[in-house]
Amino acid sequence: MSDLQFMPDQTPEALAVLRADILEHGIQVPVVKDQHGRILDGNNRAAIADQLGIDYPVEVVHVADDEEAEDRAISLNLKRRSISQAQMRELIADQIDRHPDMSDRAIAKRLGCSHPTVASVRKGGKSFHPDAAELEDARARAERVVTAMSGFHENIVGVVYWLMSNGVEQIRIIRALRNGKKMMTQHEPVELWSVLASHCYETFIDMVLDEAVVAETYVQAEGPAFLPLEEEFVLETLARLADPFASDISTRLADGPPQDL
Repeated sequence: MSDLQFMPDQTPEALAVLRADILEHGIQVPVVKDQHGRILDGNNRAAIADQLGIDYPVEVVHVADDEEAEDRAISLNLKRRSISQAQMRELIADQIDRHPDMSDRAIAKRLGCSHPTVASVRKGGKSFHPDAAELEDARARAERVVTAMSGFHENIVGVVYWLMSNGVEQIRIIRALRNGKKMMTQHEPVELWSVLASHCYETFIDMVLDEAVVAETYVQAEGPAFLPLEEEFVLETLARLADPFASDISTRLADGPPQDL
């Protein structure tokens, strides 16, 4: 691991899901490194890819110093991952340990939290230590999420491809996908759903923007015999696309409400 890894460790279950996704689809989101080769975002993706012997895309950003590198690493990871309040407190405590002279407001600005929260952590130190029962419960819920996700990727890809082939505008499809990603990241267990949402939905959005896919699909909507879909049907389909738990997109996800996972 890079010394620029600040985020809480992923659970074994979340890493297993990520590994399975990489095995099937490769690395969809580039690993971000600075000009010195240090990973700013994508430590887990890079580690798994290295284990599997899979090449992965790299985006290089230039940083002025270690402080900017740290800011970039934290910012990139917080945008990609949803973390709980307890995990935020762990992250705050880590920043206090690393930078004891940094003010509460400076740490709050870096992490996107309130300075009173930083002050509270500074007074109390690290306080979140899950017991065995909590870890076992999280593991059981994670297993149910993994099962529920079976076939989800392929089903959504089919819906997106069908919408594009019927001439539905890219911006409308992307907006629906972003709403779906947002909905998924709000469900518990947040860590695991965030991994799934990021890797699935980033793939879907990339697909909509891919020039080859666009050329293949939208040409079908340009022929003289093309009949546009009724707007009511388009709206209904987009609404269901924006809901990752819609029964006609993934019946296995819809077997039970998300909060029961």
